[in-house]
Amino acid sequence: PLLQSLTVARLPISAVRQRLGDLLATYRQDPEILLELIVPVSVGGAVRAPSLYRVSHGTTIMEAVALAGGASERGRLDRVRLVRGNTDVTLDLTDQSVLFGRIPVLSGDQLFVGRRSEFSFLRDVLVPITSLGTLGVSIATLIERTRE
Repeated sequence: PLLQSLTVARLPISAVRQRLGDLLATYRQDPEILLELIVPVSVGGAVRAPSLYRVSHGTTIMEAVALAGGASERGRLDRVRLVRGNTDVTLDLTDQSVLFGRIPVLSGDQLFVGRRSEFSFLRDVLVPITSLGTLGVSIATLIERTRE
């Protein structure tokens, strides 16, 4: 508020630093300026906290997924979709030899962590049947108690 508003959209960092330096020079000799570029990136799919995040320039794809709480229990880090402009690619962040996780995100990137879709007998069949059985026993008990 002491200074003034300074529009810096679409300017290179060097130009922003120069403008700020010129502005601050009227108040202080040799001002020190630290600039941090913040970029928006959307992280969704099978992550614990999907959202639009504002991250520092240089943040990697793996770090952006980690900011979203990491992959959920059904998430697949081997199937992370990166939508960047007109490009849509699927990355395997578990492949240490490829180092996809070290690719920095760019402004406007969208990341989608894939979801496991394999069939699980225990999760998809046995647990629901057991729940229905328990419900049936509870209803039968309730009916029996109301007869008494």
